[in-house]
Amino acid sequence: MAWLESFVLDEPNWLIVTALGAVLGATAQWWWLAARHLLVRWKPHRMQGEWHECHYTFRYGREELGRGRLTIKKGLLHRVAVTIYDEERHVKGKGHGLDYSGELTGEDHILISVRERNHPHTVVMRFNDPLPSNPEPIVGLWLSEDHDRCPAAGVTLLTRDRLSDEQACALLRRHSAIGRRALRIKPHADLKEGRRARPTE
Repeated sequence: MAWLESFVLDEPNWLIVTALGAVLGATAQWWWLAARHLLVRWKPHRMQGEWHECHYTFRYGREELGRGRLTIKKGLLHRVAVTIYDEERHVKGKGHGLDYSGELTGEDHILISVRERNHPHTVVMRFNDPLPSNPEPIVGLWLSEDHDRCPAAGVTLLTRDRLSDEQACALLRRHSAIGRRALRIKPHADLKEGRRARPTE
């Protein structure tokens, strides 16, 4: 046993290298997965940058054009973070309009899910996945509630440059398969009125 003790005392570096090699060899797959995850997480996303959004919604039962400003960037809590200000907030500043934050993910389409910062109000948007050259407009659907607090959905567009009202209206109508630019469930009051107006048998 004396030779073994002598070997250990004389060659400590060899033992350390062997132990480290064994640990690294056993965990190599995990290191590779961790490195790959970091590279993918911080790789620039083709949707990064500033976008203008337009859609139709309802206010007091009437269809109206809505607009937003999206900022898409790499995030800490989310791989791709999204913030949205509606145009009123962007023009008039803090305390006006709506302010959303959330994330962008992918599942065959581009999926954006955001929540209003000041009250429970979630918006989900699903867009056609653009080609690498980012052809515009990027067309999708939004699902949320309108300004009358009714569940609603409609066509939404993303463009790098702001569209005029005329351009936005024409494109929203062109990309709507049903001829309307937004849909919503009838308010509960309307349904009750309809029941009262129904003739009795």
